[in-house]
Amino acid sequence: MEKYEYWKLLNRNIQKQINLWLNKKDKINNIDLYNFLYSIVNGALTIGFEKGEKITERLISRLKESSKTEWDHIEI
Repeated sequence: MEKYEYWKLLNRNIQKQINLWLNKKDKINNIDLYNFLYSIVNGALTIGFEKGEKITERLISRLKESSKTEWDHIEI
């Protein structure tokens, strides 16, 4: 699979998950959000998308520093 194909797959998976969360009434817990962000880091590393990896790692750091355990769809 070419790099562009991996990029499209990563983008599609990100959009799919965010759309699920935006249409959800329940709160999203930290573990689910952390796992989602970590999967983006791994995907970005796979395709060499350094900027995406760094941005996502900063979000993970902020998530770890937060005392919140759940997030609503607006906060996401």
